[in-house]
Amino acid sequence: HGLGGFLIFAGGCMPAFDIRKQESATGPRSDNACAAQNIAIKARLAHRDTIRKILLVGRWAYYFEGQGIGVDQQNRIRITRATDSARATATEADQATVVKQALVDTVRWLRTMGYEVYLLEDVPEIPGFSSRKLFQTIRGGHSDVQDAIARFGTVSRSEVERRQGRADEALLAAAENGGAIIVPTHELFCRGDSCSAWSGIGPAYFDNNHVTGSTSKRIRQI
Repeated sequence: HGLGGFLIFAGGCMPAFDIRKQESATGPRSDNACAAQNIAIKARLAHRDTIRKILLVGRWAYYFEGQGIGVDQQNRIRITRATDSARATATEADQATVVKQALVDTVRWLRTMGYEVYLLEDVPEIPGFSSRKLFQTIRGGHSDVQDAIARFGTVSRSEVERRQGRADEALLAAAENGGAIIVPTHELFCRGDSCSAWSGIGPAYFDNNHVTGSTSKRIRQI
């Protein structure tokens, strides 16, 4: 479309201001880099120039629930306010409150600065799926693709909704009164009562929560 874009990201780093993370899968160096990056982004965006639209992308359920699911359920993440980062023992409910407020405040600040804000809905997490596991299953002759996807490459829509419930409520709160526009994703992966990691021509995911490059191109057409 002849439009330029600027991508800033870091693994496990919630795109929100005035927060800190403690993540078991990365460690203190990554946690500190995330905090510094978000501070730098806010300082940069405080000075308007050619940037008009901002899309926030995150594994929202991971931040709200405080841990992974299925193949990465051992991963833990704790989100605290930047001014209260010592609260490493915050309860799950406290974390959900902190994350929701951080998201709402971030969207509100961006809107106050005059930006159009978009929020990408979580893609459905497929708890037991990884492309490596699929490859090994098929290559080893243990099952065909259809059977393998049925066994560990699908998840019920109701399970997705339970996992993402609090995150979805926060996205709606952040989008209230035109604060942001939510970009949906579930329609690409869910049919009827189930959601699948298979696109029809190949894997749509490469692990239980990251989609492939070709799938990303499908999302941008929504």
